[in-house]
Amino acid sequence: MARAYKKRTGGSLKVKLLAVLLVATAGFLSYEVYAVSLERYQINKQSSTVSAKLQELNEKNKDLKALVARLEDKAFLEKEARKKLNYQLPGEQSVIITQQTPQAPTTEKEAVPKPSSASSNARQWLVVLFGK
Repeated sequence: MARAYKKRTGGSLKVKLLAVLLVATAGFLSYEVYAVSLERYQINKQSSTVSAKLQELNEKNKDLKALVARLEDKAFLEKEARKKLNYQLPGEQSVIITQQTPQAPTTEKEAVPKPSSASSNARQWLVVLFGK
């Protein structure tokens, strides 16, 4: 009977050792899966950031190509030269038009009568609009 008891405890020890080894292996594998998942998340996040930056740079590149095409246009260059550098073709004359300051009315009919401060608001509007 003593021999049977030893076998039981010995077998039990093997089972416990195997269980501990399996738990340790499962823990190690779980940690590895977590590490790979975290790395994949970080790579996906970085990839989306790079994709957004690439799209932004493609838009800027498109705008710059359009600007280059516009600047290579002879009509646009001539227009800008006329506007900024006062470029003139032979036989042309430049004319500068300035805005004149408004002058005070010269006759009594052109002058808008100013309402007196003693009259009502409605009366003041009638005077301004209709001159009465």
